[in-house]
Amino acid sequence: MQESGETNPTTPGHSPIAVQAVEWLMLRLDGGSWTSAEETAFQAWCKESPEHEREYREAETAYKLMSMPESLAEMQAEAIVNRSGGQVRRGMSKRRSWLAATAMTAALVVAGGYYLHQRDLYSTGVGEIREWVLSDGTRITLDAQSKVRCRITEASRKLAVESGGAIFKVGKDARPFEVTAGNVLVRDIGTTFDVHKRALDPHGAMDEEIEVSVAEGLVELTALTGPPAVPVRIAAGQQLVWLPDGRATEPSQIMPGVFGSWRQGRLIYRDRPLSQVVADLRRYHRREITLEDQGLADYKIRGTIQIHDLDRALEMLSRATPVKIVHASSNKIVIGRKQP
Repeated sequence: MQESGETNPTTPGHSPIAVQAVEWLMLRLDGGSWTSAEETAFQAWCKESPEHEREYREAETAYKLMSMPESLAEMQAEAIVNRSGGQVRRGMSKRRSWLAATAMTAALVVAGGYYLHQRDLYSTGVGEIREWVLSDGTRITLDAQSKVRCRITEASRKLAVESGGAIFKVGKDARPFEVTAGNVLVRDIGTTFDVHKRALDPHGAMDEEIEVSVAEGLVELTALTGPPAVPVRIAAGQQLVWLPDGRATEPSQIMPGVFGSWRQGRLIYRDRPLSQVVADLRRYHRREITLEDQGLADYKIRGTIQIHDLDRALEMLSRATPVKIVHASSNKIVIGRKQP
């Protein structure tokens, strides 16, 4: 699970150019995601100053040094140490020089660590809600049992909701901000929005729906596959659901207090299927919850559930719907149909 907290893009003893060089190096090492736009931006950065290219080559050499067998690394360690501006005492042994060079390299990697941090998978566990602040100022609040992958470069900001959901309060930045979830691409136009990816079958069937809600600003949604279609835009106070067949529901108004209510420990449902309620409860509780009668899966639920009080949530379902709750064991709950 990714650690929280903002990171500082500078480290004492290393210039901003050295830090930028490490950023470029780490990005280029991930060759599978290196784009032509990034290559163009990198070449332009190198040409801005001879110092840029020199710092990049030194970072590259330091990285290779750390990957070498020690006997080979010792041969090049002193060269790196001698470029340190007198920070390492003359006359130290090759062994100590090699360790010093390795330490300097590690410091550079730490200095560039804030960049690597932005390429990580952010995740939460059962019943856990957490918030992170990215380097561009964007705040991400993850719902329970959610995963969001983030990749921020000098040219773009791309995130993917792999499971669960999150609220994105997008930082002001000229770079495009895009979030993918399943087959849907959400483009931000200066906003705060919520994206949730849900399996229609609580047992994890392939069919998924994507729910997008907007609190501020405007977003644009596009299908990533299928025939070309006109992008759908929704504004503040609106939400829609992208269905598995590629269709989007008509934008509807968000009821007051519904947006992001899970951050306050509540789930508010307005004619949502029981299968979704069961799937949501599973993300907040470790006890096994089974919907025994699949004929109830589409039964529409209206009401508010306190997500951290499972017994109270189940009691509400039992009162408001034709279901019965069976505590099969201390760790297993079965939801069935009430007998007439």
